[in-house]
Amino acid sequence: MVVNCTDVSATKAFLRLMRAGHRPLWGPGRHGAGSNTFTCFLDPNKNVVEYTTELETIEDEEAWEPRVFDGTSPQSQDQWGTGGAMTEAMLPVLLKQTDGGLWTPSPI
Repeated sequence: MVVNCTDVSATKAFLRLMRAGHRPLWGPGRHGAGSNTFTCFLDPNKNVVEYTTELETIEDEEAWEPRVFDGTSPQSQDQWGTGGAMTEAMLPVLLKQTDGGLWTPSPI
């Protein structure tokens, strides 16, 4: 889940979670693609929640040129280098591994 916030609301949420004893899985930092700030937490149901702000917007679509980002590059993942190392809890999300027990369709 990604929660897009204003700077103030994201900072308040981050501090509120920290005061309640929740430590970030990853962040705070700034992604390369999107140039947005981020901090990721694990919710009580073991879902990764990313609080993000300042997502890059395209002001002039005619002048905009697409860019290619190397997803394996630490600079691409976190421009600031402040997010720290990727944690094991984040890897299933990044690798798009699903939890087979999370949801099962009803039998027909």
